[in-house]
Amino acid sequence: MRWRRNGRLESTFSEGGGLSAAEDDSPRAMPERGAWDESGTWKSTADWMSAHARKIRCIFSDVDGVMTDGEIIYDSSGNETKSFSVRDGLAIKYWLNLGRPFVIVTARTSSMVERRSKELGVTKFLQGFESKFAAVEQTLSELGLELDQCAYIGDDLPDVPVMRRVGLATTPADGSVDAKQASHGVLTTAGGRGAVRELVEVLLRLQGDWSAETWESWSQGGDTHSKSSGLGA
Repeated sequence: MRWRRNGRLESTFSEGGGLSAAEDDSPRAMPERGAWDESGTWKSTADWMSAHARKIRCIFSDVDGVMTDGEIIYDSSGNETKSFSVRDGLAIKYWLNLGRPFVIVTARTSSMVERRSKELGVTKFLQGFESKFAAVEQTLSELGLELDQCAYIGDDLPDVPVMRRVGLATTPADGSVDAKQASHGVLTTAGGRGAVRELVEVLLRLQGDWSAETWESWSQGGDTHSKSSGLGA
């Protein structure tokens, strides 16, 4: 998922802002995951995304290294500190406002992450799950969705079993080698620096559902599907 300087994905958007001519649902061979081109840079999967992005209706996200920069800081009293991206928060609320599930899943337990989840009004907050795939599979069953309708963003080994099975797997720019090899595409943004925002915006631009006008309508009291409190990120 690489951006041109004009802020548009390569070979994905039509002039109207929606899907390009590659938007049909005809079967395509899935590109090799983790493939590198001859110059040593990550292969773009924009063409594959433009054909399949319309199927994605749910996003699952890891926390440490994805929604945060991966650092865990303890103060002198042993209290844990994390920082979150406001841009990620805005994108998550945008996705939720369209009535689409956003689920946070993490192997750790953290009151700070639980608080952030409540602020954003995410569909489900799953913490303390060593087997993330089992949690994802159960949640999708509850939501009435299939794995190929799910996007997953993770950054390291615990995420790989899920990433190998979902419809769209991606990792931040600073994700581990294993996560990159399990991904369909690597984001240009690092964890905790807007990686989730990039994923959500790419998907919704491809689906023709991202616009400043829509957000303005919501901010003025227009109908949303979100259960979160307000639009603040």
